[in-house]
Amino acid sequence: MKLERSKNATRNVVWGACNKIIVILAQLVIRATLVRVLGEEYLGLNSWFTSILNVLSLAELGITSALVFHMYRAIVEDDKEKICALLAFYRRCYHTIALVILVLGLAVLPLLPFLVSTDVPADINLYVLYLINLSSTVISYSLFAYKGCLLEAHQRSDLSSKIAVLVNTLQYGFQLVMLFAFRNYYLYSIVTPFMFLASNLLTAFVAGKHYPDYRPFGKPDTELRKAIFGKVKALFVYKVGNVFSMSVDNLVVGAFLGVSVLGAFTNYQYIITMLFSFLLMYYGAIQAGLGNSIVVESVEHNFTNFKKLLLMQSWICGFCAVCLLCLYQDFIGLWMGEGMLLPMGLVVLFVVYFYTFKIQDAVTVFKDAAGMWEPDRWRPLISAGCNLVINILLVQVIGLYGILLSTILCCLFIDLPWAAHVLFKNYFKRSVATYYIRLLVYTLVNIAAAAATFGVCALVPSGGEVWQRVLWFLLKIAVCTLLPNLLFLLAYHRTAEFKLLLQTGKNALSSLFGKNKAPAPAAEGQEQPPASQQESGGDEKEE
Repeated sequence: MKLERSKNATRNVVWGACNKIIVILAQLVIRATLVRVLGEEYLGLNSWFTSILNVLSLAELGITSALVFHMYRAIVEDDKEKICALLAFYRRCYHTIALVILVLGLAVLPLLPFLVSTDVPADINLYVLYLINLSSTVISYSLFAYKGCLLEAHQRSDLSSKIAVLVNTLQYGFQLVMLFAFRNYYLYSIVTPFMFLASNLLTAFVAGKHYPDYRPFGKPDTELRKAIFGKVKALFVYKVGNVFSMSVDNLVVGAFLGVSVLGAFTNYQYIITMLFSFLLMYYGAIQAGLGNSIVVESVEHNFTNFKKLLLMQSWICGFCAVCLLCLYQDFIGLWMGEGMLLPMGLVVLFVVYFYTFKIQDAVTVFKDAAGMWEPDRWRPLISAGCNLVINILLVQVIGLYGILLSTILCCLFIDLPWAAHVLFKNYFKRSVATYYIRLLVYTLVNIAAAAATFGVCALVPSGGEVWQRVLWFLLKIAVCTLLPNLLFLLAYHRTAEFKLLLQTGKNALSSLFGKNKAPAPAAEGQEQPPASQQESGGDEKEE
């Protein structure tokens, strides 16, 4: 079976975007409501619990990624017996994971008072709230959660997104009711585990409806289990580093500066996190298609895809960085109030942090689709360890500046070069210098676009009544939407990668709406295949 990669990716992106928009808008409202109804300490406490439970989720060990990776070839070969055996194995693993997280979570209970600063609201029992949040994490791995791998491996995460749209709408609606009607943080928190339960049940129903032939029975052969556990060992180290990298900043701020400062810090961090999740949604939508392409297509074909992806990633990261630089302060002031603003120097560091972290995604998604976790396993752990040490040293000297600066340095000098070396050495088998040259050129274009746009936005008035501030903010949004994208278009419109991207976009839309697709233009240095050999722009239909 060959997946309809462009069609699947397009609908995955559409529904994933719908879900992310709902999440972003709802959480913006909820965060503002938490501050106004209960106080900023509750906002910091909410972020602190999230960071603690992210660390506990290490028990997952990366089994999900390993299982889905091994399903790619089984799906291509239509090996139903192997898929069912993997599904049964996946179910056993997930139930074990839920038990391990529960045990580890209960073991952390006595340490709670030592993991947070003293400015915890007086009416809050840390232990009760922690158990509520722990139950959410345990439920997320229990029952029928394992069936989600069928949707992911078949590149049908649009079905998962539809479930998420429904569940998230209900969850945020109930949580707002609890805040406004009862002004009670316990009732607000207890909604989440029930929504995780509903999500699991709906996922099981949808997976069973679309893939009724796949039931969890049988057992993978010894060779396959060894291969899976080999990936899991590498992914465990990989995942430990990633989770600590994403959580260590908040934990250090909470421990050294208190949850009130953490609340202000996470307002800015939240915007970046939402952008991260939005971009991750796209890569989640295409990763199974890339995994399928790696199985059935040539390395040269996939290198062409990589160059397209790198240009697109640079364009998106540049546009997002420009918007953050020009709009951050205005948005936070309107959303949370002028009293929650941080200095402009921190805003610049947040923008640099976003760019250095996300510009690596083109490498990351290809490396993960190819299952290259073994040669890359130590990178996140070493990066996280260095980040933690530098964080603790600098936070005591320059406060929040040290938190962001340490993360940026680790991204630039550890994460980015290491991951690129792994991909180019083990899969593309060519010099990584071409990647660095492209990345440097794209970054210089992005810096020029950011400087030009920031200069124009600086001419827009600020201050005044709320309606005036909203008007100036909307005017800046218009400038940020038009100017950098025009500059990017001028810079890239003659490149082969841009033309390929444009054709791929047309093909994806044509596939989504059932029209015939024109063949994609040949990559630079490649001949166009005869019409009889063209496969609808490189997108295969299910067989």
